[in-house]
Amino acid sequence: MAENVKAADLIGKTIVNGNMKYVVIEAIDDEKIKVEFTSGDRAPVAMPMRVEQVDKLLAGGWKFADGTTATETKASDDVEEVEDIKPEKPKAKTVKMGEPKAKTDKPKGKQEKPKADKPKAETARFTYETYTTSKGKTGAKIHGLNESDAAYQMAATIHASGSYTKDKDGNKLCYLCFGPKYAEAAKLVCRAMNDGKGIKELQAITEKPTQPTSASAQPAGKVYTEQEVAEMLKKIMAGGDIPEDIKKAMAA
Repeated sequence: MAENVKAADLIGKTIVNGNMKYVVIEAIDDEKIKVEFTSGDRAPVAMPMRVEQVDKLLAGGWKFADGTTATETKASDDVEEVEDIKPEKPKAKTVKMGEPKAKTDKPKGKQEKPKADKPKAETARFTYETYTTSKGKTGAKIHGLNESDAAYQMAATIHASGSYTKDKDGNKLCYLCFGPKYAEAAKLVCRAMNDGKGIKELQAITEKPTQPTSASAQPAGKVYTEQEVAEMLKKIMAGGDIPEDIKKAMAA
């Protein structure tokens, strides 16, 4: 660098060495300058520097960015060049309200909808089971009860007996036992218990009269339909004879 160079002559100059550079931003006095030091992508750091230090940098491989010396150009001519060297900050993208969203390319082909998980079927708490008595008749049992259940505590009121067995760990497995007369009703009782019905509703199920199912319980003689009975009454009202089986039933 030429002799008698003042600090003011260096304002705006950039001294570089690879990706490192000093940018002279102002003169503190005749012998000192203020510079911004940058290395790679790091932010600039402002610091003071003596003018004679610039000579040492140039002797050590540094050089002016424009290839000139401090006396060949005026500081005012270099300011614009220094500003061009500084990287511009990226501008933030502004998005206006109501702008349509950018379209995205949808994959071609039929898209399968995600399958919804099927709800798992709940297992009934109470289960119905039949058994055969020593006389060959069919009874029923309802399993799955606890000793605290109202139906177990009041078993006699629904024509059942409360009993239990034990599992291998010694835990009680309570159940209701219905005799042959109430085996059919026990099915309805089991269903009602799973539906959360109360003891009064269970009582009503077992108190209903049962229809005769055996052949011996059927009335003797021919069984007439309602239509046949209506026709028969018309004939009798018109002076017709009463069928013999009807006469026998009336005499009995």
